Amino acid sequence: MPDAARATPASGQSADIREAAWSAQLPTVVAAAAALFTNQAGLVLLVKPNYRDHWSLAGGILEHGEPGATVCLPWTGVANQWM
Repeated sequence: MPDAARATPASGQSADIREAAWSAQLPTVVAAAAALFTNQAGLVLLVKPNYRDHWSLAGGILEHGEPGATVCLPWTGVANQWM
């Protein structure tokens, strides 16, 4: 928050209330995890999701409190077949 906005109360609000309102508008955290699978030849497994224009590593978006490895586990079957 800019210092000037913190220093001068607006519309009778205290600086703490304005600070809390400003903090509530900040974006939430989005976390993702990816795994790097390689085979014995040194090739890297890349995936092409149908909702993206580019290739990426195997993985996904995490739910709140979910360990990163859980979004990569479904890809282990694909990686085992590919290796």
